[in-house]
Amino acid sequence: MEDSKELQCVLFNLLKENGFDYISCADNGKEAIELSEIDDFDLIIMDMQMPVINGFEASEKIRKMLGYGKIPIFALHFYDSEIDIKMCVEAGATKVFKKPLNQKDLIFKVKECFPKDAPKKIGKRRYTNKKPFA
Repeated sequence: MEDSKELQCVLFNLLKENGFDYISCADNGKEAIELSEIDDFDLIIMDMQMPVINGFEASEKIRKMLGYGKIPIFALHFYDSEIDIKMCVEAGATKVFKKPLNQKDLIFKVKECFPKDAPKKIGKRRYTNKKPFA
């Protein structure tokens, strides 16, 4: 869930290159919430500063949905002060990554969320053909 088309493309390609087949993208927090209502995600990567509904509010709403209480939510944020990290965690994030993004750290943490023999799916039920720059 990222509003920057450039970073959407980077994340999409990074996940695909690492064997993740089911990836959904949202351009804003409202879309992230709507996707979460119709799909079951194993992990959410959420930009905290998005238009329409920001990542803080979207994470809080998603966290309250049935089945999302323990799903990892990785927050992407430009700031990494203790206050900013605390705000992300209070909104429901399980891990906070500072922008610019360290791709190796992110993919390492994403892979930790999945057993080695499990299918690597970010979205369980369906593949969203909405790709970055589409």
